[in-house]
Amino acid sequence: QGDYDPSKLKVLHFTMNPAALAQKKRAEELIKLREENERLKKRVEVLEESKGQAQDVTFQVEQKMSEAPCPSKEVEEMKKMLETEELKNKRLLEVFKKTSQELREVCYQLMGYKIDMPCANKYKITSLYAESPEDFFMFEQSPGGGVQFLATDFAETLQDHIETYISKRNSIPAFLSAVTLDLFSRQTVNIS
Repeated sequence: QGDYDPSKLKVLHFTMNPAALAQKKRAEELIKLREENERLKKRVEVLEESKGQAQDVTFQVEQKMSEAPCPSKEVEEMKKMLETEELKNKRLLEVFKKTSQELREVCYQLMGYKIDMPCANKYKITSLYAESPEDFFMFEQSPGGGVQFLATDFAETLQDHIETYISKRNSIPAFLSAVTLDLFSRQTVNIS
């Protein structure tokens, strides 16, 4: 319960909802209380330094407050900086996602293969000319950076190409090209 498919559902949050307003009000009150607490600490400090004989304590406290930066203001500045950085990161992530999607689409149109990453270091390669959604290849990237061809039901039907291009010549690009030409010729024959 609580799970949803982000490709089908979009969760909306109102920015001026009661919970957000209450949280904002609490944060503002907390800032005021911290500032008041800081003022009272300075007042006690002034009184302790003068051993209770200080005159115009309020003036001295205000002077001390202006000399030393208020921790709550520093915290607020840091929060603003953090929010700015988080916003930058969010925008960069959005740009990265958009660019990645565009690159995937262009690769699919130019090279004829869609590349998906179902889990870490594993890649599912589906041809533009695949006859069925079940016609795909799986590859795994090894820690050393090499790519290993994994067995799939579809790969079992292409043993000649696997033998020629992967086993003998160790060329995955040549294998994928041969499969593309083979699948393309099958579709052209079916259309004619």
